[in-house]
Amino acid sequence: MMQLKVPEKLCRACGKVRPASDFHLHPNNKTDGLQSRCKQCNNEARRQRRKMNPDLECDRHLRHTFGITLSEYNRLLTLQGGRCKICGSREPGDKRMGLFSLDHDHTTGKQRGLLCVHCNHGLGGFRDNIANLQAAVEYLREAADVPVPMQDCLAG
Repeated sequence: MMQLKVPEKLCRACGKVRPASDFHLHPNNKTDGLQSRCKQCNNEARRQRRKMNPDLECDRHLRHTFGITLSEYNRLLTLQGGRCKICGSREPGDKRMGLFSLDHDHTTGKQRGLLCVHCNHGLGGFRDNIANLQAAVEYLREAADVPVPMQDCLAG
């Protein structure tokens, strides 16, 4: 870990002198090893950047998370008719970025399609195991055919 060279520093954005711990490390800064803006000002600048350039932020998220660009994502979404590839929902369910998840084979990395958060979590919960998914389907079929009275559930 880098040893901090100063106990406090002047933030270039807000003009306040703050403890060094209020700044992110910046190894390229040869003077003190810290960024020029405090964490609070950095966060505010990031919020403003996201607000002013939502597509740029979305593209950055897709590149980092899935390794694809926003235009590649939009092409996939168009090919799927703007819907989840499993359930057909038009709602991605992702509250942060408002995007469908890019489902992929965790062994090969092969992209399979865009899924809503519920279907993506469902596959993840079953660990992409076809036998487990088939067993779950059979379980649901059997449960639908034999309704259990509420009294029986509470008696156990």
